[in-house]
Amino acid sequence: MADEHDAASRTEEATPRRLEQAREQGDVPKTPELPQLASLCDGDGVRPAFVQNRCYASSGWDREVRAFCRTHDIVYQGFSLLTANPEVLASSLVRRIATRERVTPPQVVFRFALAVGMLPLTGTSDREHMTQDLASPSVTLSPDEVESIESMAG
Repeated sequence: MADEHDAASRTEEATPRRLEQAREQGDVPKTPELPQLASLCDGDGVRPAFVQNRCYASSGWDREVRAFCRTHDIVYQGFSLLTANPEVLASSLVRRIATRERVTPPQVVFRFALAVGMLPLTGTSDREHMTQDLASPSVTLSPDEVESIESMAG
């Protein structure tokens, strides 16, 4: 039993070193989980300035990692906000807001992301979509709408 505990302890201690070595080599995982992120921030090494995670509504929009980032002054960058969440884009709430605001459902999702402290990343190369994405901060969402979108699937 002690051997299992010692092995787990060595693994936990090695995680920050491995991640820091990976960072030095330019090979840092883009989707760290909360324990990895906490290990990086507990050590004396270089702390991350950004976290890039695929963000699923079905997983609560990565709420715990976002909260950790906010507490530790780390910029949370959400990606796949649209492709990973087609049910949100098609939801009656998002469509109703889009109609009211005269915007697209993706703009509503990007505005939601900003409202909960994410820096939304877009992968579009389409000029019109990029223009729409950049206009998303002008979309008005009430606190109740933000809360409803955040609790949609998680």
